[in-house]
Formats: sequence, C-alpha cells, structure tokens
Amino acid sequence: MADNDEYEIALLDNEKDARLCAKLTADEFVLNNPLTIFNQAAAEDLLGKWLLPFIVDGFHQKLSFFIRHRPTNEIVATIMASDLYSYCEQHSHDGPSSSSEDPTPALFSELIHEFVHDEFKQELKTNMVLYIVAGATHSKHTGKNLATKLRIHLCNYARDIKGFQYAFIQTMNPATRHIYVNKMNGKEMKIVDLATWQWKKNGDGSSYPFKNYHNEPAVNILVDFHERK
Repeated sequence: MADNDEYEIALLDNEKDARLCAKLTADEFVLNNPLTIFNQAAAEDLLGKWLLPFIVDGFHQKLSFFIRHRPTNEIVATIMASDLYSYCEQHSHDGPSSSSEDPTPALFSELIHEFVHDEFKQELKTNMVLYIVAGATHSKHTGKNLATKLRIHLCNYARDIKGFQYAFIQTMNPATRHIYVNKMNGKEMKIVDLATWQWKKNGDGSSYPFKNYHNEPAVNILVDFHERK
C-alpha cells in the first residue's frame, strides 16, 4: 500500500491488468527511454514483441506489481519482474551472440550472460535472483516518489514472501539507476558504452549498431537483499 490514500500498490495477478501494465510501459518507453528513442521503436512493436509476451506469460509467477490511482482507478505505474533462473531456462537458446536482425535483444542477452557467468560468482538457482525487467510511471504522476516506493515494495516482497536473495537490473535510465544505486544500495557491475559496443553476430562478422548513440550507458546492477534488512 502506498503512503497515502490517493495511490495503492497491487500485485499483478490477472491478464487484464497485465495488458494495461504492458501498454503503459510501452507508451512511456517510447517517450522517455533513451535506447527506445534512438531505435525509433513504435509502442506497438514493444508491446507485441517484448512486453506482452513477457508479462502475460509470466504474471503467474506473481512477481510484478502496479500502482493504481484511486480517484480515477487508473494504473499509473508498474514494475515487471521474473525469476532470473526461470528466465534463463526459457531463453537458453539466446547466447551472448545472436543471429537476430535486432541488436538490442542481443545486447541485453550478452549483459545477462556476463552477469550469470562472470559477475555473480555463484551458481544461479531458482528463487534466488529477482530479474527486474522493466518499470514505468505515467508522466502525469512523476515527481511523487512512486517509482522508488514501487521498487522497494517489490524487493521487500520478493525477499520476505518469496525468499529471493538478490535483485538484478539492467538499465540505461539515469533516474532508475539513481534509485537502485543511491536509494537501494545496489552495486553497479558491468557498464557498457553503447557507442563502442561490438555486436558479434553468429557467422556474420560484427558491427557497431549503436555507434551514433551518445547517451547513458547500459548498466548491470545487483541489489543484495541481505544488506537491506
């Protein structure tokens, strides 16, 4: 529950709300996410190719939340998460290199691979690392600390109710990075300057698809729940 009667935090547990949360995220990413803007991606593409498949297939895990604005009954913020172990099992075919025509999934697959195999220094197990995939707050409701409250609520729930020990986040949004590092004591791991990132395509050489991208880097962040008790 949020700190006042105007907003309430709720667990995402049905497909109708899942679709609304996915649409909110797609709409806000098109307006505010640096890489989405650089890629000139349409909200419909984000929705159909990434957000809806993830959130609709995964809401049964009960690891995603949203904030509802009580006066209007509108969903105004959301945070989507999964068990990293389960996510890696489902995407075991996605190696650090990809034959896909889209370098963006290849970038984030590479970052996950490096975290799991090089940075984490432990054997990944189920219900161990919470993978926070995406979050968004409606632009009309920013500046009210909703994003921070929602992320803290999710992490406390994952630790206390589900038994997770860590949260893993990939971000290139400076506000999101600030929340996890400065407010939640997260540790920055891999930091990638997208302009110099080399896309190694299977059997097809390599390229620098983001060479003209001059914005925030992509960052792996690990939040240790043991340090937040």
